Amino acid sequence: RAINGGGIYCSQSVPTISGNIISNHANIQFGGGIYLDSCPTAVVTNNTLTRNSVAAGGGVYCYNSGGRIANNAISYNTTYYSGAGGIYCYDYESTLAPEITNNTIAYNITGGIQCNSCSPTVVNNIVSNNSIGVSISGTSNPVLHTNCIHETTPYSGWGTNPSSDLLTNPLLVGVHLHSGSQCIDAGDNNVVQTGDTDIDGQPRK
Repeated sequence: RAINGGGIYCSQSVPTISGNIISNHANIQFGGGIYLDSCPTAVVTNNTLTRNSVAAGGGVYCYNSGGRIANNAISYNTTYYSGAGGIYCYDYESTLAPEITNNTIAYNITGGIQCNSCSPTVVNNIVSNNSIGVSISGTSNPVLHTNCIHETTPYSGWGTNPSSDLLTNPLLVGVHLHSGSQCIDAGDNNVVQTGDTDIDGQPRK
């Protein structure tokens, strides 16, 4: 248990958080898995964040922070107040915003990604089987493209679909894509960095 950051809490720091399994934290206010507060260049990669129960930000709560959230499996998290069960970004006092790429965000209660007065870059993510895909509020103006989003409500807070996302069932088996998925090889290679791997350690192409 914790007030914020059930697994990892970072404040005014430059963390690299990689290769962890963070699960089953409950009675958390913000950030069931990871809480980032004023971390301008945080790197959160290749983690499994699952079955955490919080008020907001079941997997990652990103407050006034930038950096990169990539190649994580974020699933089966629950929020009991508001804010996405997957990734919640809130920039109240800064213009920082993370890059959110190549994550699988699935089966979370409340939503996949929520942007509150924060404008992250959201590319190449699989967002599926959450109550809402991607939602915005406040002054948010995120950049979205080439995601695979499959929800009853793909977007919340926009008047129209905001991007070239693929709105189709990714055919997930757990957090892996079935061999017949339309989302295979459908991403933007330009955001893949040297050395990137998926959650199984396989190189991204």
